[in-house]
Amino acid sequence: MESPGRTETPGKIETASRFGDVTKSDTSAKIENPQKSETALKAEAPTKGVTSLTGTTPAKIEEPQTKVETAKPVEPGKFAAAKRDEPVTKTGAPDQSSEPQKADPTKPGSRFVGAAALSGTPGSGPAPTPGSGPAPIAAEEERDTLTPPPPPARQRRVSGRVVILLVVILLVIGGALGWYYKRHHSAKTGPATPTSAQIQADETLAGHLGLQPTDFSPPWSTTPGSQGDAFASVGTTSAAATSAKTAAMTTLAQCLKLPTTDVSRAFGGSSPARTAASASAIYADPGATGLTSSSVVDILRGPVAEHADFKVFSDPATFATCYQPYAQAMLSYAPATAAAPFTSVTVQATTVPTIANKRLHVQAFTISRTSGSATVVTTAVAIFGGRFQTTLAMSSPSGFPAATEGVLVKALQTRLVGALPAAK
Repeated sequence: MESPGRTETPGKIETASRFGDVTKSDTSAKIENPQKSETALKAEAPTKGVTSLTGTTPAKIEEPQTKVETAKPVEPGKFAAAKRDEPVTKTGAPDQSSEPQKADPTKPGSRFVGAAALSGTPGSGPAPTPGSGPAPIAAEEERDTLTPPPPPARQRRVSGRVVILLVVILLVIGGALGWYYKRHHSAKTGPATPTSAQIQADETLAGHLGLQPTDFSPPWSTTPGSQGDAFASVGTTSAAATSAKTAAMTTLAQCLKLPTTDVSRAFGGSSPARTAASASAIYADPGATGLTSSSVVDILRGPVAEHADFKVFSDPATFATCYQPYAQAMLSYAPATAAAPFTSVTVQATTVPTIANKRLHVQAFTISRTSGSATVVTTAVAIFGGRFQTTLAMSSPSGFPAATEGVLVKALQTRLVGALPAAK
């Protein structure tokens, strides 16, 4: 108990929040005389916001109404000055008047944030102080700011004209390839049934395209008959010779990776693609023993078969390698000479004089057959152009004279060029 006679100093009582909680301020109220009547206590207490000390019904406490004014709109792209995650509070002693103090959102340091600013709506919130510049963006605000998605990747569209142009180019290329294949690889080798007039004309022409007596100066002697194709290496006709040739031809075609029919036709074998063939007489130099020459001309129905025959000789190195076993197998049936029978043979590519003409193709090889006592060297030449094929054989014991060789080869080429149709 406290001593009687002391005076009471009423304390300052304030409302701390809008929820009606009553707190004591810095100076608490002291009750000196507990015997004072309730009427006296009520007289001494403030008229607003004081709870009855006797436990009876407390006096009605009026809560100050905080009035929130809508802040002035802010320019787009600017943010409110206050942080969004901080609560809105008021500090200091409350105003005891009936109207509470209004928050000023335009004052610097104010914690007031408008409802529109809290919701993040662009274009709302307190207006910045003129001349103060944009308010700094807090780290929390930066994290909350949504980064706009990057623009979608732009895809290039192919123009319809480009597509049409590509299709046309592909069609042109395909047509050109088809024409080339048909021109050079078609199975058709000429007319199915050549007329009798065509056959007669081709036979006459073939006789004029081979070696002629005028090609030799001084004149060489002639022996009727023919040595046959320079690459056939067959001097006798017998069942054994035919069987040996068939087996050797098959092996040669496999080595060259070409059809056997093409190889056989290139060596003078019978073929429906041939319309005419002519073999010259055997020309011999009266002043040199064993110096001889002969030719065979084949006229085909068309250039397709001629191209197929040329492919047999088109790679000189490959042909020499593949032809050597063939020539070895046919040694026993080679044309008869003073050196026969032969025991070995060698084949190698060589060159001969040619005329400048792109429509002609010339390949030459040296075939050396040896016996125990002698050697016969044959220069075998194949000339191709248009639908014509000419083979030339020049034989000697040690090698054909280069001057005579050049004269004969060029004479055959010149006649062949004269028989070719005019270039289109």
